[in-house]
Amino acid sequence: MKRKTILVITITILTAIILTGCRNQEEENTEEVTRIENVPPEDIVDEVEEIVRSQAAQMFNSRWQGFAHTPQTPASIRALLNQVNSNNTIDVNRPIELTGITEPSNANMYNVNFEYDEQGFINEINITICPICPPRGNPLQ
Repeated sequence: MKRKTILVITITILTAIILTGCRNQEEENTEEVTRIENVPPEDIVDEVEEIVRSQAAQMFNSRWQGFAHTPQTPASIRALLNQVNSNNTIDVNRPIELTGITEPSNANMYNVNFEYDEQGFINEINITICPICPPRGNPLQ
């Protein structure tokens, strides 16, 4: 008899815990839906536009990002210059200004740095001689 009583009490307690958890989850879901429903449509549009703009900037910038962070060979710099010139011919709305070295020498390695516009798009590429790189053709290289 004691076992049956303990079993019934245990089942009752577990059922109460489960039902309380379900009610709490339902209340949380209702609060979330209410919060979302109360967001003005223009805020949603602004957020979506910002996400799209950010992704567009990432896609645009990805063409050039591979040239950053490591010293580049003269051949890489020539390829970069060709890509930028091609971009500036095709995409006249997003020209990229080239500053620094525009005619790389085979004797040097180069660093590439970017400047960004207010929307996060690269709008300037600065090419400089790598100050810590040994000259090309050096037997230590």
